[in-house]
Amino acid sequence: MDPCMRVEVNFSWLLRMRWLAALGQGVTVAVAWILLKDTVPVIPLFALVGVVVATNLGLSGLLKRARLDPQKADKFCRVGEGLMGFVLFMDLVLLTGMLCLSGGAANPFSVFFLVNMVLGTLLLHGAWPWVLATAAIVFFWIILFFHSSWVDFLPKGPVFPDFPHGPTWFGLGFALAMAYAGLILVFFMTKIGGELSRNRRQLERVRKEKEQADRFKALSTLAAGAAHELASPLSTIAVIAKDLELALSGEGEGFHPMEDVHLIRTEVQRCRGILDQMSVNAGKHVGEGLVEVGPRELAEYVTPHSPFQERVRVSIAPEAKDALVRIPREAVSQTLRSLAKNALDASKEDQDIQMDFALENESLVIKIVDQGTGISPENFPKIFDPFFSTKEPGAGMGLGLYLCRTVIEDMGGSLRISSEWGKGTVACIRLPLVSEGQERG
Repeated sequence: MDPCMRVEVNFSWLLRMRWLAALGQGVTVAVAWILLKDTVPVIPLFALVGVVVATNLGLSGLLKRARLDPQKADKFCRVGEGLMGFVLFMDLVLLTGMLCLSGGAANPFSVFFLVNMVLGTLLLHGAWPWVLATAAIVFFWIILFFHSSWVDFLPKGPVFPDFPHGPTWFGLGFALAMAYAGLILVFFMTKIGGELSRNRRQLERVRKEKEQADRFKALSTLAAGAAHELASPLSTIAVIAKDLELALSGEGEGFHPMEDVHLIRTEVQRCRGILDQMSVNAGKHVGEGLVEVGPRELAEYVTPHSPFQERVRVSIAPEAKDALVRIPREAVSQTLRSLAKNALDASKEDQDIQMDFALENESLVIKIVDQGTGISPENFPKIFDPFFSTKEPGAGMGLGLYLCRTVIEDMGGSLRISSEWGKGTVACIRLPLVSEGQERG
């Protein structure tokens, strides 16, 4: 995971846990006040809970602004981990204050010192887990050994009896056990977290190496296929050029210049057609400007064109009507038309195809569904291979799906094909929605 994304996710979960903690603390204080009345210092305890709520509101606003403003997001990425460490340290101070007001180490909620240690180890890196573990141990020792003397200065006494009183052997053992348990937790969780991080990095490196190898393989296949497709017209041009050379030198016979020139022009156009088909989706969109469009506009890129006018049925889910995606118009238009044409080619002449638009997980999902014969199991693994085609010779080069997927993935989307032999095929495109900070410029 990207480091900035990891900081944002961890910070978001920390805020959620603090909201849950504040709710639990408030309910606990309220129940204790109802049951024990004047023995509970309600106002100071609720004041400490209020500090948790107030700081969480401020931190939630900070996170929201960072998500909307790229400059603030970069700054948040740099200071986010330190801010989480400070928040967890502040929570230790607040927990210590609450325990001092409600029984000290005898309060069962003193176990939350260990919870803070675990959170620090899970969310933070470097020295922070050890700083928080040390602080938790020190604060626990303070309430364990000195709580009875602190209680005298509080407006109201604790709910639970002062236990233990001072540094007795039992108290010393209790303190050492708490410290030992906390340090063991932090040590092993740090080691496990580090090992998991190394494994993730190794898996990511292997995945990238495999992707690179697959790209080189696809590029080699593409180059070999292009050479094969271009070889025939270029050979024809070479033969005609040789005939022209002989004729112009007076050595050739039966020279028909207009026919030869026309044939050269035909073969050159054939070469251009091959190159255009290879480039229209694979690279043409790189220099094309991006525009924000919705589902209805995307559908209009396809349906006005023959042969799609009468046989494409468009369905837009209500929640997707106002969705926006930022795309290179011509490249995506060509991609959708190519997928729709494949669906029509696979269907009978009296069968329509369906183009559905819906929202799912912050993405616009476009499904092109046909009722054709589907893709056979032996051919399905090869559908994205360049120059693989099941059509008749001359009906297609086999670059359509390969180039369509290239375009969609370059925009951060995905193209998936599912097919059931004898029942039809579904092409599913996912395009990321325009975020709130990017919408309309």
